[in-house]
Amino acid sequence: MEELPPGFLSLGLGPRRHAADLAFPFPSMRPPPALPDVLVEDILVRIPPQDSECLLRAALVCKRWARLLTDEAFHLRYVTRHGGTTTTMLGFFGNLVDTCGSDRCNSYRVHDARDGRVLLNRIAGTIARENEHQTAAALAPLPLLPRPQQVRSWNAAVLACCRRGPFRVAFAGIDANGLFAHVYSSESDAWGEAASAPLPVPGPGDAERLDEFLLPVPGAQVGYGLYFVLGKKGSAVLEYDPAARALAVIPLPELPYRALIALMALEGGGVLGFAEVDLQSTLRLWAAETDPPAAAAPPGQLWVVRRAIHLATQLPAHVSSVYYVVASADGAGVVFLCTTDGLYTFDLNSGQSTRVMSNRFYDIIPYVTFYTPALREDLIDEGPSAGA
Repeated sequence: MEELPPGFLSLGLGPRRHAADLAFPFPSMRPPPALPDVLVEDILVRIPPQDSECLLRAALVCKRWARLLTDEAFHLRYVTRHGGTTTTMLGFFGNLVDTCGSDRCNSYRVHDARDGRVLLNRIAGTIARENEHQTAAALAPLPLLPRPQQVRSWNAAVLACCRRGPFRVAFAGIDANGLFAHVYSSESDAWGEAASAPLPVPGPGDAERLDEFLLPVPGAQVGYGLYFVLGKKGSAVLEYDPAARALAVIPLPELPYRALIALMALEGGGVLGFAEVDLQSTLRLWAAETDPPAAAAPPGQLWVVRRAIHLATQLPAHVSSVYYVVASADGAGVVFLCTTDGLYTFDLNSGQSTRVMSNRFYDIIPYVTFYTPALREDLIDEGPSAGA
């Protein structure tokens, strides 16, 4: 057979060769180089807030990624990119009937939760349980409130703060002189000067005088202001401006039915609103108009319905009725509904509903935050690891 010219592609003619002679050498199996931190952040910062569970999965890849995701610099960058709508509801606290109002957290009652911090109040007459030492290290006791007169009713909330830095707590109450409010600062470990205002005088024909009562339900923070439900039947809203130390009472619209409401922040946290359910199980989201000013506006001109949702077509068929709105998870777009079938969460964006527990509770406090700081604390304690 005539020999082929050098470099000519052989089609199998000629002497046979073993497969081993024709095998290509495999490259060495070296691990790929790690992505620089800046590239990892550039990728993860693009995850939309509605897919926040992807951030948790990314944090579980390795300790280095977890440290990047739980760093305050990444949090600020993420908030800036997505316009502040970066919170998610990680869970909720329930003050249960079966535990005499406590949430099973060592005989404490939960009043508020914000930015990874939870405001607790020890229930009088309770006895500490054996596992109290497990949470004692994380508790930051507040000093007694300097009030010369007995407080008839009160509510409190954590003001927006850095997750691991100083924090503030706002306390609003009613005593014999009227309305008052204080702010506690962890930096000074003291309560600030009080703001005060008289209770509004009821108009002609009013059957009640707001009953001098602050409902112990979660308030709402809108901008720099804090808001609480005033009156046993929720007839007004107490507005507290900690910076100006000013208090004002905002009347709620007169409804043909008595409905329990849940205060909420709308439009990215810049507008005060509330949610309520009517007798036909229609969920209405009300918003306060910024013009005219809130404190001086008549109720009919102040509040407008921004959205109405017919829950009968959104909830499971066996839910015959919705009693009232229990709470709102600000920033997460979720409300809690008390129904004939128990407590449900309802996503205002997707319309998805989920049954979470029975109706044996006093109140519900959503736990809404960008990310849990516990993961980062555990990583710092463990220190760096190879390949992480």
